[in-house]
Amino acid sequence: MAEKMSAVASRQRDKVVNVAMKRKEEFLGARVPKELRDRVITKANELNIPVSILIRQILEEAFSNKGMDVVKSVVANNVTDGLAPNPSYALKYPDVIGWEKISLNKMMTCATCSHALLAGIGVYYGVGGNAGSQVILCQTCAHAI
Repeated sequence: MAEKMSAVASRQRDKVVNVAMKRKEEFLGARVPKELRDRVITKANELNIPVSILIRQILEEAFSNKGMDVVKSVVANNVTDGLAPNPSYALKYPDVIGWEKISLNKMMTCATCSHALLAGIGVYYGVGGNAGSQVILCQTCAHAI
């Protein structure tokens, strides 16, 4: 079954490359974890658009003027997932009782550095803050201390 899926994927990739070449656009391929691939496909299906269009829109927004802060931050700090923020944030955010790793549903800004955070990226959410206040930290700020 894996061989059949691989052959189908290869044919689809070749078709996309051919269409892109006819439009004089470049083809960009990337290896991603299966979990991320599945999330991208699911989101594209929810939006009823092709995966390639979704990825193009995400890349265009990420590399637009408003998204470049996020790109620069990730590149500069080589951020990795799975690290918990340092407890010293208790000094800066005394009302926060804990940090939860979440994926944003909409664009927000980091409470520490004020960088724009795009929908879909992983951030840390401060749980237990004052009512009505949201403490959202980008991964860079959460890992910085």
